[in-house]
Amino acid sequence: MIAQCAFGAHNALTSRHLLPPANRVVAKNFNFFLSPCVKPFLQAYYAQSWLSVTDWDLESGRTAAKRQLIYHSRAFDHPRYDRATSFPKREVNSGEPRKARLIQAQVSESSAYNHDREYYAVLKALGCLGDHEFLLHGVKCTFVYAGGHNHDSLSDLVSVWLAEPGVFCIDERDGKNWDATMQLETLTAEYDIYASLGMYAAQDVRRRFQEVVGRILVKYGKTRIKMKYKTMYKRLSGDWNTTAGNTIISMMVVYHTLGQLPEHLRPTKVQALFMGDDYWAKYTFNKLPNLCDLHAALDFFDSQMGITPERGIFLDPLATTFISLTLWPRKVGGYQFVPKPAKQLRKLFWSPKRVSPRHRQMIVNGMCICLWPVYQGFELMQKFLKHHYVPAAGHLKYDHFFGSMFTKVGRDVDWGGGFLSKYSVPFQATRFDLPPGYWVAYHPVIDIMLREEEADPKDRPGAC
Repeated sequence: MIAQCAFGAHNALTSRHLLPPANRVVAKNFNFFLSPCVKPFLQAYYAQSWLSVTDWDLESGRTAAKRQLIYHSRAFDHPRYDRATSFPKREVNSGEPRKARLIQAQVSESSAYNHDREYYAVLKALGCLGDHEFLLHGVKCTFVYAGGHNHDSLSDLVSVWLAEPGVFCIDERDGKNWDATMQLETLTAEYDIYASLGMYAAQDVRRRFQEVVGRILVKYGKTRIKMKYKTMYKRLSGDWNTTAGNTIISMMVVYHTLGQLPEHLRPTKVQALFMGDDYWAKYTFNKLPNLCDLHAALDFFDSQMGITPERGIFLDPLATTFISLTLWPRKVGGYQFVPKPAKQLRKLFWSPKRVSPRHRQMIVNGMCICLWPVYQGFELMQKFLKHHYVPAAGHLKYDHFFGSMFTKVGRDVDWGGGFLSKYSVPFQATRFDLPPGYWVAYHPVIDIMLREEEADPKDRPGAC
């Protein structure tokens, strides 16, 4: 990988993790978790989740025993919350990586696992907030943390939202170099939430926010070079609270922006999905505003929170994605989130990390079993999965997946209608013979699909 050299690793540090923020935080009073309408719910759900995970630990003897082995290891003798270690991020790409990417992780087990139950309880509490509709700045808001949901439950939720009456648009927003744009104000607000919940981890988190000394070892010929660096008030991508913290701050960004939007651009209802820095939302209006003006206003007020937003505003839900899922229509009505097909065809069974021949087919079969119901009715994907699925010798008649290869299971996705709308190519173009090998390396249709799937939100057709 690119990062496996001194220049690549140094470039990754300076262009991402150590990059000065492009926007400074100028927003005020943006911590809606501590507002009177939200704080009681968050505290109640956290307390409930903490009790449930504690009871689960007591009931699960094996899990508790394994945890005790970790807690009593030598790594816990000297906890260091101001240290981090970096390593290249291994990505399964369809092509050569264009730039180095690093993950900054905890340097020892002590700081990584010391407060695992508390962070689990926080995530559970965030998930429970999605059961309520809050009135924020005069706007009815439903904020759903997507952790714990599968693509079917998210699809059902979005289908209900999109079936409601009224004019609407879809906002799909990501953040450029999100972790590197974190600053004193945003991370302090996150700490205030942990402190208000009485978390033991709060002080450790605060110390880690203030200053972290990191290191990375990279190869240079036959030698290895150690690079040392220091970060202050930055998110570390491998931290135990990265998902929770990024989700919390993303919700704060939306809360601040809604309060700053002028009346003619402010929606009457916001129904949003959050997962780290990924954001998908339906905005309902009494009268649809100028989408370009809305886009500009959202970007401006989001940047006041220190982030650099990358978004697209859409009228067609089929043009939108959330995390690695893209939205398709169902034949019976509604919508379905599906993993991006072209990316599966290009990279599903290829990895830069070697897998033992003894386990490779087992892993491939597991992927096929999981994806078969998802792509039911998509002939190209079905042939692709069937091509790679090899049942164990002598167990063919006991193999339930092989026996149900031609049964109809899963959601009834309208592949034809969705395909033409998403890729501007007729669905019949996907009916071609599969080439040998582990992935579809080159094909004109797959190239078109991949170009659309990898496009940033603002570059997709129909985006404003």
